[in-house]
Amino acid sequence: MPPSALTMTEAPASPFLSVDQAAGELGCKPIAVQRLIAIGKLKAYRVPPDSGPWKIRPTDFEAYVVAGCPNLAMPAVSEMDQWFDDRNVQGIARTFEGQVWKIISANLPAVCPVSAVKTGETYPVAIPAEAMTAIRQLADSPVSAFTIKMPGEKPSPFKNAGQLFLAANLQQRVERLSNPTTKESTVGGKSRLTKLFDSPQAYRGILDQAWAELSKAVISVRRDYRVDPMGNVCTVAFEVGYTTVAPSPLSSFESFVF
Repeated sequence: MPPSALTMTEAPASPFLSVDQAAGELGCKPIAVQRLIAIGKLKAYRVPPDSGPWKIRPTDFEAYVVAGCPNLAMPAVSEMDQWFDDRNVQGIARTFEGQVWKIISANLPAVCPVSAVKTGETYPVAIPAEAMTAIRQLADSPVSAFTIKMPGEKPSPFKNAGQLFLAANLQQRVERLSNPTTKESTVGGKSRLTKLFDSPQAYRGILDQAWAELSKAVISVRRDYRVDPMGNVCTVAFEVGYTTVAPSPLSSFESFVF
C-alpha cells in the first residue's frame, strides 16, 4: 500500500528563527544570542511558554540588525566557561583593595574612637575622613595606573580603578549565584552563562541579588585598643563599603561585564 499523502508531505518550515539560526546569521555563539534575549536587546518567545526553546520572529530579528546589533559583543569566555579578561580585572581588583587597606591602616586614630566600650567586644566604625579622601583619589585613578597596557590591547571599558574594582567583585558574585558545576557542552547541564542568560527573569534576579550583596560588602581594618589599666582591650573595625569607595550604579556595568 503506498504511503499516504500525509506521510509524504514534509512538515512546514517554522516561521521563527531558532537561537542557533540567529547565531549563524550574526556570526556569534548561541550563548551570545541568549544573552541578547536576557538583557532585553532581542525580542524572543518561548514555545511552549516558560519551558520551551526560544523562538525569534524574523521581523524582530530584522529590527535588531537594522538597529546596528547593539550589545552583540560579550565578555570573553574560556574553554571551561569561566569569565576571563585580558586586563586581569580580578588581579587588579585585589591590588586595589590592598592599597585601600594600607590607606586605612595608615590613618587609624591613636586613641579608641568608641566610648563606653566593653572588653572583648568588636565595634564597627566608619573610617577616618582623611582616609576616605585618599581612597576616593585612589578610586579616581585610571586603570592604567594599575597595569601595563599590552600591544594591541583594547581600551579598558572601565571609567577608573574604583569602577573596575566594583565590576570585578560584582562579577564574582554573579558567578557564585549562578552556581554551576558543569560545562555548557555537558548534556542536561547548565553552565554559569547558560543559567545567567536562561531568561530575562533569571538574569535580572541573579544580577540584582549580586548587587544587593555587593552593596553590603565592606573593606575592614581591625585594631585593638586598651580600655583599662589592666590591659583589657576592645577591637574597633574601621570599615568602608565597596559602593562607597567607588559610587557607581549597577547600570554602569551591565553592558560590558555581563
